Formats: sequence, structure tokens, C-alpha cells
Amino acid sequence: MKKTVIFIFLVVGISLQSNAQKSNKVDFYIFDTLGYGVITNTDTPNYNSNTAYLGGLFNYRFYKNNGICIGITETLFKGTGFLYKGTFYNEKNILAIPLMYTSTSEYNKFRFVCGVGLEATKVLKDSYSFLQETDNKPFENGWGFGLRSMLILSYKVTHILNLGVFYSGGGDFSKNKAFLGSTFQGEQSVKMSNQIGLNMSLSF
Repeated sequence: MKKTVIFIFLVVGISLQSNAQKSNKVDFYIFDTLGYGVITNTDTPNYNSNTAYLGGLFNYRFYKNNGICIGITETLFKGTGFLYKGTFYNEKNILAIPLMYTSTSEYNKFRFVCGVGLEATKVLKDSYSFLQETDNKPFENGWGFGLRSMLILSYKVTHILNLGVFYSGGGDFSKNKAFLGSTFQGEQSVKMSNQIGLNMSLSF
């Protein structure tokens, strides 16, 4: 999934380079970050997870420095928690489609972008490994909604290429209910996640 997302956005970005001199209202971001998150459960203790957040975003500046940003991202969670059966190891992959308002500021060759908005989320994988068994789908995995924010600080390398640092934070509004008879009970959600890493952007 990680390589596929990066490849798709690279192909799209390269195909748009011919328009770089005509417009400077579109930014295309590719990022790969690491961080941590907190998973909340109504019937078990909350637990922490290591996270990796990656994807691509298109930002269109429609009026001066104000813009709208949309894209595709994936967050990978890996953490350990505790249940009545004992300790478990959880691997969770969440696909998201963020839609954010952005504000862009530039000073010489430096650019600062901040964004905040909503995102639609879908759990692609949710596996819980105990000592003697594994539960691969204890919760309903429908579409949900959450909050997403980002901060980008980049340096202008060429007319269209920028390199820098990417930060993102988010959390769920909706909760996933456990299936009847599954290992878990009640509801679960991502309380918060924070990541920081590298970013490459193309401006057109």
C-alpha cells in the first residue's frame, strides 16, 4: 500500500510539471512520517501504539494564501494492550481521505503551511494476536470521521521542488462497535495520533 500510494502521486506530479510556468496555485505533497497514537476502548484499558503516517495531498490556493487540500493517506498502528485473556499485540491500518483548509506563508526560499479540517476513515486491517490465538476482525469496520491537522516547513530547492518537515495530528469522532461474540466488547476509537517526518512537494 505504501509503495502504491507514493508511486501514484509521483506519476501524477510528474505529468503536471509541464504546467509549472503557467500557474503557481497548486501544491502536491508526498510525506512519510513516524509517531505515536492512543487507542481508546470502552471495556478495556487504553493503550499506546507506534505509528507511521504516509500519503499524498493536493493543495489548491484559491485566494491569495488560502487553500483547500485533499488527498489519500494511510496510518499504520502497532501496539500492545491488555485484555482479560492477557496481553495482545495489535496491528491496525487506517485509510483516510482528508479535506482541509490551508494557509500558506512564504519568506525568501522558506514556506510554511498550516491546515485543519475533517477526514473520512476506513479500517483496512485490525489484527489482535494473543499468546495462543489471533482475532482478525473484532470490530465493525465501516466508514468513520475524524479531525486532521498538519504543519509543513519546507525549503525551495528549485522552481517547483520543495523539501522539508511534515507534522500531522488527528483523532476520531466516530467509534467502531465490537461484533457480538468477539474477543472485545463495547466500542473502540483512535483518541489521538501525532507524527513527524520528511516531506517533498511540487508547486505548479
